[in-house]
Amino acid sequence: MVNDLTTQAAVSAAQSAYQEAIYAADLARHYNSLANMYLNALDADVGSPTTNTLSYANANSQAVSAASAASSYAVAASTAASTASSAATQGLVSLASSTYAAASSAANTATEAASSAAEAANSAYLAMQYDKTSTTVSSAYAVASSTAAAASTAASTAAVAAAAASSAYAAVSSAAANDDYEATSTAYVATTSAATTAVSAATAGSTAASTATSAASLANSTAISDLATAASSSATVASSATSTASSAASVAATQTGTQASAYASSAATATSSASSAYAVASSAAVAAVSASDPGTADSYARVAQSASSLANSYAAVATSNAALAAKFSTNVSGQQTTNSNATLTSATTTNSISVGGTISITNTLKNSTTFYSGATYTWYVSTDGATWTVITGATSDTYSATISIAGTYYYQAVATGTTGILGTGSYTASGNVITIVVTNPEGTYTEIASSYASTASSAASTATSHANAASDAISLANSSANLTGSLATYYTSQATSSYNVANSYASSAAMMASSAASTSALASSYEAEGAYSTANMEASVAASYASYATGFSSLASSAASAAMASLNTALENAVTEDNDSSAADYLGSSYANLASSSATEAGSQASLAASYAANAANAYNVAGSSFNTSATSSYSTAASSAAAAASSYAAAASDAASLAASYAADGEYKSAALQQSYAALRLTYATDQVAAASSAASAMTETVVEAQSSYYNSIATAASSAASAASSAATTASSVASSLGCQIHVKHGVG
Repeated sequence: MVNDLTTQAAVSAAQSAYQEAIYAADLARHYNSLANMYLNALDADVGSPTTNTLSYANANSQAVSAASAASSYAVAASTAASTASSAATQGLVSLASSTYAAASSAANTATEAASSAAEAANSAYLAMQYDKTSTTVSSAYAVASSTAAAASTAASTAAVAAAAASSAYAAVSSAAANDDYEATSTAYVATTSAATTAVSAATAGSTAASTATSAASLANSTAISDLATAASSSATVASSATSTASSAASVAATQTGTQASAYASSAATATSSASSAYAVASSAAVAAVSASDPGTADSYARVAQSASSLANSYAAVATSNAALAAKFSTNVSGQQTTNSNATLTSATTTNSISVGGTISITNTLKNSTTFYSGATYTWYVSTDGATWTVITGATSDTYSATISIAGTYYYQAVATGTTGILGTGSYTASGNVITIVVTNPEGTYTEIASSYASTASSAASTATSHANAASDAISLANSSANLTGSLATYYTSQATSSYNVANSYASSAAMMASSAASTSALASSYEAEGAYSTANMEASVAASYASYATGFSSLASSAASAAMASLNTALENAVTEDNDSSAADYLGSSYANLASSSATEAGSQASLAASYAANAANAYNVAGSSFNTSATSSYSTAASSAAAAASSYAAAASDAASLAASYAADGEYKSAALQQSYAALRLTYATDQVAAASSAASAMTETVVEAQSSYYNSIATAASSAASAASSAATTASSVASSLGCQIHVKHGVG
């Protein structure tokens, strides 16, 4: 095991002395055998006694001499062996020291690997937080996390092994001090075993750290790529929004009239702002690609997203103003066009008002002659842009009126008077056409009438549904149960009578719905022609039809309910009067079916509440510590609690439905009816919890969105300011460079 020079020499000497001792011992045995042979010859009187005696004495002497030599060599071998043992013992101390050092180094390597793996896992985790939806990133994090754990375990193993190697090395040193080769050798073997374990663990830790680092690199690069893609998508959206704004502004620019021009100008301004927002989004998208880490990429992606939202909002402003430009465009015909010796400019601050509001139009007259009389004004109005009517009594330079009918109105003023000192001349000035839009909060007359027609149609459908349900129930009861008893027969006839009433009301509701639809079409036609008063009247008629249809639907529902109540009474009497098990089964089955429907709906409500709670939780998780407050925590908890309560009520409704089915199977229809009531009640409670979950989720999302919007708008504003400052600096630098260039040209006489 130990192979130093001192040990080798001692071992060699011991081996040599041992061989000499063996040889001398063999000689001693040989001569002793000869001495015994000669002694036996003397005893047997074989040969010459004298010769045998001399030979015996010589052989015995040689045997004694050889034995003495063997003993001497044995002592020498023992001494050499002891020397070799001592040398080997000391050699083992040196080997154990090197082995312990290797174990200690391996433990340090394993610890460093574990630290590196932990950093990699943390890096991958952060990448996952910035790219939550990527399965590649989450998988990479899982690998980094598991290998980091393996590296940590390896580091612990290596540390324990290094400690064991240290203890074993101490044992080696102690045994060597006592020159105990066996104990030293045993302790050295323990040192070597511990060192092997430490080195093996260090190797495993390094491998795990390498894997974790690779996984973290994949997670980070993927997250950066995904975030850069998101930023690029935002930039694309911003580009599309800018194009939309530009198109809207171009269309707005084609509209005519001073009012339309103002809206077109606003559309152009919004387009410019959208373009600036797109520039910010585009720059952020480019920067995100070369981001050094996911956090930085996420910041750029958020800036791009915010800028994209701004671009969209500006596009919406541009589109809205383009629509207003079209609405207030004076693309009319038949208006007054005569202008002689004067011009008239009309203006209004009431471009758009609600029904019942007051409009106000003013005029500015400019006469091209020195002497002229005061003007006489004539006012015209048109609702279709082609047919003009003089407004009776309107002769002032201003016009005000309260408008009670919605629509688009075109107004024009014409000023006339005399010129010259004697008043022999004349002037005429036709003002620009003013467009005023009068809106109804309920919508256009077409929309209002259509809404009433839809209401009437829905009411008619409901009435028909209730009547049909009563009819189906009566038919099914007659085919499923024995209703021939006197009481059962009476109440069945009552149910049929109530159904006939319900059916009659349903037919009336259908007639009203048909009339409402026809009236709605007329309202739309009149409004398109500019006959706003007539359109308003038709919308009012549609409202009346809708009211009648709703009333008939309510009556049909009541009659259908009465039919169902009479039918239930008939079935109950069939059970009591004729002991009809089929009637009991029918009632039980009906209640069980109703309970099952309530349970199913309660389950749907619970799922809906759970989705609201999940939305709130997702909003809370995405917001993180940057945007969450005690309020958002409260909203998230409230949504979760509501979802849990809804789930509990759904489970209770399901239990009630199961009991109702069980009772129905046993013919206990009254118990089934009770469980049906419980199921319906649990459905009501579950529905209430859905409303609570929805409210909490909405409040949660609104709070987070407002906080994020405020933050990212500030970032976008800062980015925009920075871009503006950079542009200004570039302009200044260009100016300075140009100035210096001119100075150089002048100084050297160039040009």
